[in-house]
Amino acid sequence: MKFRKYILDHFFSSVTLFGTPVFYIIVLLLIIRIYPSFAKMLILALFFTEAVCGIIKLAYPKNRPIPRPNKGIFERYDASSFPSIHSARITVLAIMINFFYHDILLLFIGAALVVFVGYSRIYLKCHYLKDVAGGIAIGAIIGVLLA
Repeated sequence: MKFRKYILDHFFSSVTLFGTPVFYIIVLLLIIRIYPSFAKMLILALFFTEAVCGIIKLAYPKNRPIPRPNKGIFERYDASSFPSIHSARITVLAIMINFFYHDILLLFIGAALVVFVGYSRIYLKCHYLKDVAGGIAIGAIIGVLLA
C-alpha cells in the first residue's frame, strides 16, 4: 500500500507541473518561432489568467486543505486556495491550442490534461474541488474570449 501511494504521489506531483509557468515558458518557446502571432495571444491569455486569479486570491482569501503561512502579500497570495491557477492555466492553454489548431487529438489531450492537472491539485491537497472548478471556469472564459 505504501508503494502504491509513493507511485501516485510522484505521478500527480509530475502531472501538476503541466500547470506551472515553467511548462508554459517551454511551450511558448516552441510556438513563438513557428507561430509568433499565436504565441503573443497565448502570452496575453496567460497574463490575464494570472491577473484575474491573483486578484481573486488576494480579495477572497481561502485556506488550502493544508494551510500555509500568510503573513506578507506574497505568502497570502500563495496561501489562498481559490481559484486554482494551475487549473486555469492548463485550461487556457488547452482552449487556445484547440481554437488555433482544430485537431480532435489535441482536443482530447487538452481535456485529459485539464482533468489530470485539476485532480492532481486535489490529490496533493493543494486545492478543493471548488477551487479547481473555479480555475477551470476562469481559464475557459479567458480562453474563449481571447481565442
